[in-house]
Amino acid sequence: MFDADGEVDDTEEKKTTAPESKLLCFIGSGNNPTLPKEVLIEKGFQVMPRGMQFSDTYRFKWTQTPHEINYMKFVEGKHLVNHFSNTKIFTSKISTLDTLESLNRALANGDIASPHYKSTKEFTPETYRLDVVADLVSFLKSPSEGLWLVKHSNSN
Repeated sequence: MFDADGEVDDTEEKKTTAPESKLLCFIGSGNNPTLPKEVLIEKGFQVMPRGMQFSDTYRFKWTQTPHEINYMKFVEGKHLVNHFSNTKIFTSKISTLDTLESLNRALANGDIASPHYKSTKEFTPETYRLDVVADLVSFLKSPSEGLWLVKHSNSN
């Protein structure tokens, strides 16, 4: 068995008799990989060396970001990963704001109806895009209670 640094570890016995190819896992660095590593080893997985990050022989791959997974080589039913492909479509802050604004327009125009809400402003905090001039002006004119949360569009 290999440890996280790619060194051979002969002290731990295999915990299952399933084919070895189904028990390989790759654990990337960052975001505290110790917890998933311990759980996967407990479940009988063999940790692949760090130099194998581009290999597609894994059964399970744990990475900090989805960019570390080659979805072109991903085989449904063979591979498991801890990220969905194309998550930027629905997890980007700018995309979320655009989607909420489209929903507001559709609600206001009567294109869609909700029995609970007339606007997304009923369940989302006041939000401004400082890269949009109209939003920047609105932000500067808004009454301030002394506290604002700034979230950069390209960070966690």
